[in-house]
Amino acid sequence: MSVKEKNSFVMYYDWENLFTRISPEQCQQLMKAIFGFVKRGEVTDFPDDLLLSLTFEQIEGTIRRDTEKYEERCRKNKEAIEKRWASANAERTECERTETHCE
Repeated sequence: MSVKEKNSFVMYYDWENLFTRISPEQCQQLMKAIFGFVKRGEVTDFPDDLLLSLTFEQIEGTIRRDTEKYEERCRKNKEAIEKRWASANAERTECERTETHCE
């Protein structure tokens, strides 16, 4: 799950509703689980706490979707850069073949 090049993730305002429904101790557990998930791909199971388990599951799903969107955007950006460089190199090569000055 972890995206090594990425050093941040998004927390959403509507998560406040999730956090207000759990105790301070559960908030601490949840935050540790979120960071473990984002940084190391660890999926924490809360077998004795259904509310915490459901809360983490909802946040995990959102983080997964965000990460997939980020990775897709990175892939598209890389393709665009490669295409641009290939085009620039092709134009330069053509200019060099005809021995004309291109700029």
